[in-house]
Amino acid sequence: MVRRLTRAMLVVTLASSALTAGATGLIAYRLLLAGEDRRLRDAAVDLVEESAGMGAAEAAAAAHDEQKELAAFGIHIALFSENEWLGGATGIPIHDGCDWSPLPGNSGVRLCGVRGHGHLAVAMERLESIPLLRLSLPLAALIAAGCAALLSLGVSRRVARWAARPLTELSEALSRIEPGGPLPAPLHA
Repeated sequence: MVRRLTRAMLVVTLASSALTAGATGLIAYRLLLAGEDRRLRDAAVDLVEESAGMGAAEAAAAAHDEQKELAAFGIHIALFSENEWLGGATGIPIHDGCDWSPLPGNSGVRLCGVRGHGHLAVAMERLESIPLLRLSLPLAALIAAGCAALLSLGVSRRVARWAARPLTELSEALSRIEPGGPLPAPLHA
């Protein structure tokens, strides 16, 4: 009885800690990614708005200036008109929306493209830590489950013994009854 209760408590603890660690890690990953997307999207929107109504030469100069400002923050930005590069950083692919780079070898590169006023601004940043975070989520869940299992082993046996004590005492009292003999005192009504 005590062993069954101990095992049940251990399984519940393992499952709940693994689910909690996994959910917490996933939420943190999503929030971090949303924050990075917001930064990149804001940079792209700023360039699109700044270049509104400008000719190609003026828009190219604005894109180069914006690239110089953003380079200190690790963000690269380029401005396109249709499929033609106007200015900013070179080597940035045309991209709509926010997503990981589809190019081979760029697994840690995040792109955000915003269209407006006849232009497309694409902001790009190398985020090496976020893909690593994505890979470390299962490891974090395993570590949390292992720690919970160790704590549960110590606590669950004590709790199981305490919870099963009345049934254990009743079982021992019933085993001492001799057929045809008197009932022990604890079993009298």
